[in-house]
Amino acid sequence: MGENLGLVAQSAWSGVDPWLAVRSLVHWRRVSQAHKEEGEPVVSDAEKEGEGEHDNRFSGDEWGLHPSDMNPCFIRPQYAVRGDIYLRAVELKDQGREITYCNIGNPQSVGQAPNKFYRNVLALCLCPHLLDHPNVTSLYPEYVVTNARRILSNIPGGLGAYSDSRGVPYLCQQVAKYVERRDGPDAGPADYSRIFMTDGASVGVKMILSALVSGPETGILCPVPQYPLYSATLSILDGTLVPYYLNEESGWSLSIDDLQTILDAYRKKGVQCKALCFINPGNPTGQCLSMANLQALIRFAARERLVLLADEVYQENVYGDVPFTSARKALLSLPRDVASECQLVSFHTISKGTIGECGLRGGYFELTNVSEPGLAAIYKMASINLCPNLPAQVVTSLYLNPPQAGEPGHDEWAAERNAIFDALKRKAAFVSTLFNAMDGVSCQPVAGAMYAFPRIHLPKKAIKEAEARGKAPDGVYCMELLEATGIATVPGSGFGQKKGTFHCRTTILPSEEKMREMMQQWGEFHKDFMKKYAD
Repeated sequence: MGENLGLVAQSAWSGVDPWLAVRSLVHWRRVSQAHKEEGEPVVSDAEKEGEGEHDNRFSGDEWGLHPSDMNPCFIRPQYAVRGDIYLRAVELKDQGREITYCNIGNPQSVGQAPNKFYRNVLALCLCPHLLDHPNVTSLYPEYVVTNARRILSNIPGGLGAYSDSRGVPYLCQQVAKYVERRDGPDAGPADYSRIFMTDGASVGVKMILSALVSGPETGILCPVPQYPLYSATLSILDGTLVPYYLNEESGWSLSIDDLQTILDAYRKKGVQCKALCFINPGNPTGQCLSMANLQALIRFAARERLVLLADEVYQENVYGDVPFTSARKALLSLPRDVASECQLVSFHTISKGTIGECGLRGGYFELTNVSEPGLAAIYKMASINLCPNLPAQVVTSLYLNPPQAGEPGHDEWAAERNAIFDALKRKAAFVSTLFNAMDGVSCQPVAGAMYAFPRIHLPKKAIKEAEARGKAPDGVYCMELLEATGIATVPGSGFGQKKGTFHCRTTILPSEEKMREMMQQWGEFHKDFMKKYAD
């Protein structure tokens, strides 16, 4: 039987790149071992001989939930945002060192206050008995009480009951209301039945990738540098990341010609590329795509039959001259014969923007041009987790639909929101300027998101030293930065980068005063580092 299987495998993979064939056959073997064959468990001869005895295939505790006995796809992923440098930062913090955590976009962890409107309405929704208190309007503004009553009247069972697996229908309608307002009347109405609330955007990304990836023969085009959620998830799913490189010299732009070249190359290897992911505004790169950029990307995806995955979690964080344009708006602006041929999934969150409610874990994704059978399959998958958490659903609807101009509470909400946004815009400007003033550092303008991604032109001596230690050169730079200053960042190698280039990602989230102090410390460290490793 083994010989027959080998012949079948040879026939099925004739003409396919050997690298892909080996990966896929290994994947097939691992899966087949986990299932019954012809109604009987797959048991090796050695296991049959040892039947009835204790399973001693590993010594000591090396079995079960030990890395040596786990699914290799579970062990393989890397997530540099909370990698070695972050873990060392935690150790230093425990030893009494002051640490500035710039490794992750977590605004409230570095001092950003939550917006009172969102939190006050949420508080009343979580404690509805307070609405019956005779002095409730003495404790909360009338507009907060009104919003809490409105929301609770549309959630049967309140926040302690499961909702529909897509989310509370009324709250999904509120998301659709935002989408229509954002994209304008020309884009047409948004269908709330195609909106899925999620526990943060990451959950939605992982769900859609799991729907697309069936093994190493499946490829997903991802930008490089990229947020490591994508590479880690594809590693878990045993899929293939197909990298397309952004052009740093032209402001981290993308090229359709480059996309075509990389797509053709991987197809020749036998990889079936199913989707194209892009991040707008970029993480870690901060660039914003114009309407023309997006339309070109959509035409490419439609022509090549690629599902478009639009990571738009930083859509409020735009500081440059190019305004945010959603992929949905760009798609629906194209002629119908093009627009109807592109399947689009758009992701958003309450963790970023000016709200920064990372710990509440809220967000959504919207499906455009996805078939009814596809919608049903995704709904079934969402149902396995029952529903996204209700408090975050409430805050998502509030974030997307705050008090509008002229409505009660708008001025108070806007004052808090604008103070955060204006500070981010100022920090985006001076951080890139200060990086460019350092010898051996170049940094593209921070046009969007909440990070700077400077390129560090490391001396050859530093690169050789890192290689001798078996470390990434920018990883050594970031670790020495942490040890010297207490600034925790992420090396560019954790996001992917062109060979021979080195980068570092830092957030711009600490207060303006703290950021200026931090940049001064960084500049002094950098000068010493370059002197230490001078060629």
